[in-house]
Amino acid sequence: GAAVRLVLLSIFFTASGAFLVPTSSTNRVEARHRLGSLHAEKEEEDNGAPSAERTHGPVSRRFALASAFGTAGGLSAALASASASVGGRGSSGGLSVSDLRRQEETVIELFERTSPSVAYINTFLERRDPFSRDAMETRLGTGSGILWDRQGHVVTNFHVIRNSEAAEITLTAPGGEKATYPAVLVGFDPDKDVAVLKIDLQTLAASRAVASSNAPPPLVPIALGNSSSLRVGQSVLAIGNPFGLDHTLTVGVVSGLGREVRAPSGRPIMNVIQTDASINPGNSGGVLLDSSGRLIGMNTAIYSASGASSGVGFAIPVDTLKWEVDSILRLGKVARPALGVSYLSASQARALGVDAG
Repeated sequence: GAAVRLVLLSIFFTASGAFLVPTSSTNRVEARHRLGSLHAEKEEEDNGAPSAERTHGPVSRRFALASAFGTAGGLSAALASASASVGGRGSSGGLSVSDLRRQEETVIELFERTSPSVAYINTFLERRDPFSRDAMETRLGTGSGILWDRQGHVVTNFHVIRNSEAAEITLTAPGGEKATYPAVLVGFDPDKDVAVLKIDLQTLAASRAVASSNAPPPLVPIALGNSSSLRVGQSVLAIGNPFGLDHTLTVGVVSGLGREVRAPSGRPIMNVIQTDASINPGNSGGVLLDSSGRLIGMNTAIYSASGASSGVGFAIPVDTLKWEVDSILRLGKVARPALGVSYLSASQARALGVDAG
């Protein structure tokens, strides 16, 4: 079968457009089989054959429907439980419709509050026209970023901007107006797959604001949480730009802690968060939030045989990001402590009079 590989989640463009990974054919066959079973059951009921509700009661029929649409995961279970509760036949722990609506309103409010802190990043490569020899900017790829502070610093993955020569950052204000700014590189650390860009706030004339006024929308930095107290099973939300679709929201849980992934430099990144929230190419640099809307990680990679989401995603913890970003903003790079120990060959040691040790 196809080997499982680690996929870094930025989109890179070719001359023919964005590279999209199709849905697994196995999943499509399974979905058709489930829908076919539902159609067959409906035909039997129309022809007078005993339906699931007639033979086993309404609870069994709801269970069959929930199983048929099992790919919806927790949502199908919640809807089935709510349906049973409204009918007066649910368990005492079932969610009511009002409970579901409160949960929905909480997620909607959280998304609307944090979306202005999620940046859409376009990267470009300069090429020369083979006929006129004029320099042209060609789009290299897209990714996501995190608005870190009111000074316009945006944190993203190093692999999002790697090999690019220019970048643009698009932000969406709480009212929905958008503005695109040129970005400059502040610094990066390939060993942790972290890069910091800065919006060029002095070049407002070059920005393409969609708002009615010429003033750019206000900057809304992300609220920082902490990753040291995370527990497996916590609810999380991911916001990013998968396949270039800006501000896409997915939900899931913390699936594991203390994972390890490989950085672009080849070094391991330790203590990575694993999540089943759907993450795809283009989500790189996007936010992973807790249920309070605070940043707990930056989405970075997935394990996948197809290149698309398989339910195994990884995010760099926010505690790591804080240290990395602070060092880059102060020094322009990440300075790590070193012991200053070096090795001598045997011939060099003998020349220096060192016979042992």
